[in-house]
Amino acid sequence: MSGSFGSKSSQKEERYRERRIEPFPASGRVLRFVQGDSTGVSKYKSALICVFLAGAALAVYWRVLYCDFVNFDDPMYVTENQFVNTGLYWENITWAFSVGKVAYWHPLTWLSHILDCAL
Repeated sequence: MSGSFGSKSSQKEERYRERRIEPFPASGRVLRFVQGDSTGVSKYKSALICVFLAGAALAVYWRVLYCDFVNFDDPMYVTENQFVNTGLYWENITWAFSVGKVAYWHPLTWLSHILDCAL
């Protein structure tokens, strides 16, 4: 009995109908997806993939928790900079907008460093 209710071929046809693209009834030019899961990935598999990716990221970056601080550019930007260390004054604000120190012009970064040191 091919085509009977509940047979494998009718189930396949039903799944195909759920995934295919159909035009809207009013207009044959506009296409829409029929409601149904078009990816074929269950919620369980999606959750498992997310857990795996989060675990992989943690495994790769876990050792970073035990690394020392890298003092690469702090002397130039913060610790040895007199304008940053003296606090939030008008002279330091004008300096932040007029200096191109360390190859970049970034006054908001300078203002952020000045405010951090002032607090």
